[in-house]
Parts: sequence; structure tokens; C-alpha cells
Amino acid sequence: MRIDKPLLFLALLLAFVLVAFMLDIIPWPFGILIILILLVARISYLQSRKYGKGNRD
Repeated sequence: MRIDKPLLFLALLLAFVLVAFMLDIIPWPFGILIILILLVARISYLQSRKYGKGNRD
């Protein structure tokens, strides 16, 4: 099983932001929507590459 490093990094960043928000380290989880959009975009890209045309894997 191969691990997608950008996806892992985004998931860890999202977890860190949420934990920091819950511990009142930051008043509002700045960038949470951006991180979520990037996560969805990365997953969408990986899915399209997996099922798209010209897949040589």
C-alpha cells in the first residue's frame, strides 16, 4: 500500500488545527475551510487518476 504524502500532510494539518482550536490555543480555526477544500481536491485528483483514461498502473 502506497501512502500519498500530500494527503497525509493535509490530514495531519487539519487534525493539528482542530486540536489547537479545542485547546483554546487559537481562537478560531483559521484556514479550516481551505484545508478541507485542499483535502477534497487531493482526494478527487487521486480518484480521477485511479479511474481515469490512460491509467498505466
